[in-house]
Amino acid sequence: MLLSFQNALWTVPVFPSGYQVRCIRYVIKHFHQFAREQLQDSSSLGELRRTVLPMTQGQIYSFLRHHIAHWPLDSSFKLIQETWFSFIQPWRYASASTLPPDTEDDLSPPSVDSAWAHFIADNLAAYTSLLQLVLDRVLRLDLNNLFNAHMVFRVAK
Repeated sequence: MLLSFQNALWTVPVFPSGYQVRCIRYVIKHFHQFAREQLQDSSSLGELRRTVLPMTQGQIYSFLRHHIAHWPLDSSFKLIQETWFSFIQPWRYASASTLPPDTEDDLSPPSVDSAWAHFIADNLAAYTSLLQLVLDRVLRLDLNNLFNAHMVFRVAK
C-alpha cells in the first residue's frame, strides 16, 4: 500500500520528446501528401488514399487537444503549435500541380481553395476548440517576450 502511495506522489506527467513530436508532424505531412495525390485512382491504393486521413484524424485531434492543454508553458510549445498547423493546413502540402498559380501579393492573406471545404468541415473541432485551447494558453503567457508574441502572431495569421 505504501509503495503505491509513493508512486502516486512521484508520478510526473510524461510528454513526448521534441524528436517524437517532430516525427508525428512529419507523419501528418506525409498523410496529407499521400491523400491528395491522384485522387481519381480507383485501385486499392486509391481506397487507402481516401481513408488514411479519416482513419487517423480522431487520434491526431486527441493528441493535439491533450498536448495543447497540458504542454509546459515554455518555448518547446512551438513543436506542438507547428504540428497543429500541419494538421489544419493540408493545402500547404499539396503537390505543386494541384495548387492554383500564385498571383497574389505577399500582403494579402492566403486563400483556401474550395476543394478543402470537406476537410475543414470534417475537422471543424481542430479549428475551433483547439484554437480556444491555444487562446486560453496565450492568456497565461508573457507577451513582452518576443518568442511568445511571435507565437500569437503565427496563430492570428
